Formats: sequence, C-alpha cells, structure tokens
Amino acid sequence: MKKYIFLCLLFFFPACFVSQTREGGIERARLHYDAGLKYLQQNSLGEAKAEFSKAVLEDPDHPDYYNVLGLTYSKLTDYEEACKNFKKALKLNPDFSEARNGLASTLAILKRVDEAISEWKKVLADPTYRFPETIHFNIANAYLDSGNLDSATEHYNAVLKFFPDHLMSHFNLGRIYEKNGKYDLACEEYKKSVTIDKAFVPAHFGLGENYFKLKKEKEAIEEFEMVIKLDPNSKLSDEAKKYLEKMK
Repeated sequence: MKKYIFLCLLFFFPACFVSQTREGGIERARLHYDAGLKYLQQNSLGEAKAEFSKAVLEDPDHPDYYNVLGLTYSKLTDYEEACKNFKKALKLNPDFSEARNGLASTLAILKRVDEAISEWKKVLADPTYRFPETIHFNIANAYLDSGNLDSATEHYNAVLKFFPDHLMSHFNLGRIYEKNGKYDLACEEYKKSVTIDKAFVPAHFGLGENYFKLKKEKEAIEEFEMVIKLDPNSKLSDEAKKYLEKMK
C-alpha cells in the first residue's frame, strides 16, 4: 500500500509542480509587463525593452507582450526586431489588429510599402477595430509616397467621412490636385485646411502657389504675405519672398 501511494505521489508531483511553476511564470510576466508599461510611458525605452523581454521569457504564449516589445523596438528604431515581435504576436493571435497595425507601420518605415498596405487592409477588414480612420490615413500616406495618387485620394476621402475637419487629409488632397494640375480644386482643399487651422503655413503657401498658377495675383500676394508673417525665418517664407518679387 505504501508503495502504491509513493508511486502515485511520483506520478502526480511533476504535474502539480509544472502547474505551480506555470502560474508563477504568468504572475511574474504580468509584473514585468506592468513595469515595462510604466517605463514606456516615461519614454525609458531601454528599461521598457528589458522588462518586456523578461515578460515574454516568463510567458511566451501571451501576444500582448510581443506587441509592446515590438512597439518598443520600433521606438528604438530597431525595425527588424520590431517586425519579428509583431509577427510573433500575430502568430499567437491572428486577429490582433493592434499588432497588425504596428507591423504595417514598421514595414512602411522600412519602405516595404506593398506589404504595409496589405497588412493595413487586413486591419480595415476587422469590424471591431476602433480607429479605421487612422488606418485609412496610413494607407493614403503610403499610396501618396509611392505615387499612387488615385488610391491615396480614395483613402483620404474615406478619412473625411469619419472626420470632415481632418486637417492633413484636406492638405494632402490639395497636394494631389496640385500634382494633377487641378489648381482650382487644390485651392479648395488648401482653403479648408486654413479654415481648420489659420496658422497652418504650408496650406497658406500652397494657396499662394496655386493662385499664382491661376494668375490670381491679388490672392497669391495675400497668401505669400501671410506665410512671411506667420513664419518669417522659414524656407517657405524665403520661397514666398521670391514669388512676391516675381509679381512686382
């Protein structure tokens, strides 16, 4: 009988021990994660990385830990390591849209634009994602940078359906219309930008340039003078002065 009990103890002890060890690891991982978040909020990136790295060692099955580690590596400009950790988070949870957005943003920084857009579109397909306008804006910027102006326009307009007063969407639409030689439409978007932010110098300069191209010198002069008034020591101010010289 004693032998039987002893054998049972031998049989059950390892499972009990593993369970306790596992629970202890999960608890320690959470403590490291919480500490890492505090460091991240303080922008103490080295300390944050160390804590999140300990968290994934203690609990390698938690996608949140890889996600914040990826974010930290991205802030440290170690983009390859950031991608690796975002991918680990997604392997554990393919529906983790925050991690997918992090991966896409990092891929865009690495100039892997097609891959980035592909990942962002997967985020848009998630009906539970809370900030689709941000994803549309990211996609629009990626298309703009790669020269796909039609697709960029589509996604900037998608942003404006959520936020009609989104400054940079109006401004970038102005840039697109200007590139396409549609100076009247460019002026409309730049005017919307300065209505939202009267001190937004690039939009005033854009208005000045497009009025100049439309031969509306009075309006162009007003906008270039506004650029000089708002930001007298900038490169745009220097360019505005050159335009004013041309119109004398």
